[in-house]
Amino acid sequence: MNLNFVIVGDFNVHVDNASNVYGSRLRALFDAYGLCQHAQTSTHDHGHTLHLVVTFDTTSVSNLDVQDMHQISDHRYIQFELPYAVTQKDVRAVVTRNRSILTSLTLWTNWPSLN
Repeated sequence: MNLNFVIVGDFNVHVDNASNVYGSRLRALFDAYGLCQHAQTSTHDHGHTLHLVVTFDTTSVSNLDVQDMHQISDHRYIQFELPYAVTQKDVRAVVTRNRSILTSLTLWTNWPSLN
């Protein structure tokens, strides 16, 4: 199973409020599947953590920063860094025939007689 993923977005659930039933359920779901929610500060001007950054608990998120967007929105944006590596895949050469030049006549004249 590939555990390299990140889930981000406005969940519109107060995960920072222990008395919020939906936030408690979402945190319990994350715990049950070994997920980690990385945004630990308010992501909305009126408080609460609504925007989440979720990864598997062994994935490191660094330089997470929550910034205001004062004149654009009452929501805040989150920027962060994830470890990312690209592995080089082997390249294979595939040789094919150009089927557009094949006609019944060229097949008939080039095919050995079956009689």
